[in-house]
Amino acid sequence: RTVLEDHIRSDMSWFFKQWVYGVDIPEYTFSYDYKKTADGKYRVTCHIKQENVPEDFMMVVPLGIYFDDGKFAYKKIWVNKPKQDIELPLLPLEPKNIIFNANGAVLCNVINK
Repeated sequence: RTVLEDHIRSDMSWFFKQWVYGVDIPEYTFSYDYKKTADGKYRVTCHIKQENVPEDFMMVVPLGIYFDDGKFAYKKIWVNKPKQDIELPLLPLEPKNIIFNANGAVLCNVINK
């Protein structure tokens, strides 16, 4: 832990508590909606429910945001509450799909709504 914290210059006690000493695997229920803004961009709100873990459980989870013509973007979000809505930065294109936990980066179960 000391080597990691020295390298990234951040307290990682939460990570060790959850993933080294803990045994809980989070379950996330994910959905999103979006609206086109007056200036032609897209405002996306992600709705996330985190279950089967302690209330103080937190994790950085990657989103895969996919557009037409093979374009995509990745965004990391902090999930640190049992239920939360997260507004993404305005998108320049209409999202065709948003994948929570892109590429299976986090050990968890995901339910897409």
